[in-house]
Amino acid sequence: MDRFLDSQSREPHPALNAIYLVACYFTNSSFYSEMEPALFIQAQQEINVALDTSDRLADIVQASSLLAIYMYMNNRVMEGYRYTFSAIRLAVGLGFHQIQPPSAISPAYSHHIHPIPISPPRDIIELSDRIFAFWQVFMIDRCWSAADELPLAFPDKDTAQCLILTPWPAPLEGDTWSLFVGEFSEGTVSSYMPALKAKAAALYELTSRSNNSECARGPM
Repeated sequence: MDRFLDSQSREPHPALNAIYLVACYFTNSSFYSEMEPALFIQAQQEINVALDTSDRLADIVQASSLLAIYMYMNNRVMEGYRYTFSAIRLAVGLGFHQIQPPSAISPAYSHHIHPIPISPPRDIIELSDRIFAFWQVFMIDRCWSAADELPLAFPDKDTAQCLILTPWPAPLEGDTWSLFVGEFSEGTVSSYMPALKAKAAALYELTSRSNNSECARGPM
């Protein structure tokens, strides 16, 4: 009830209307495709305004990810890469790659200092949104960078800044701890699918990179 009463002040940022842009692309309809330029411009403008005002930045990570997907699907690779880079830099700046359980952060989120300040999540839903926002752009970065042979926007380096502490994405069940311990009441395949997708993206990129390195060295 409290979340419902507070929903007006916590509604998603208008930049997330970028989902309509991606939806129009997938309809394969000339009627909806005519809407794409206007929706794209609107999403760009909303993202720029949000960045200027630091407004609902978690939503901006997701909106930028959607624009990256749209660009990649339209063979505008470098523009897609630019949006991916912006989204991953924002996510890392907000500390979304190092989200930890409450006992590891005192007070919330202060264990790691990140360049962009953000308030602690208000509830488990907002916490889950941040976890999914990071893994969304992580998967885009891994998959499309490998497919187009581009450098990773979020490099796979053994440094404190690149260390991923955020739990694998998981459906909401129970309390906050369920997101970190990976315990699901039903134990169905769908419960583990978000994490499996992220792991598959990481494995795909690593395999592709290893294969490219072997090809570059040539036959022995």
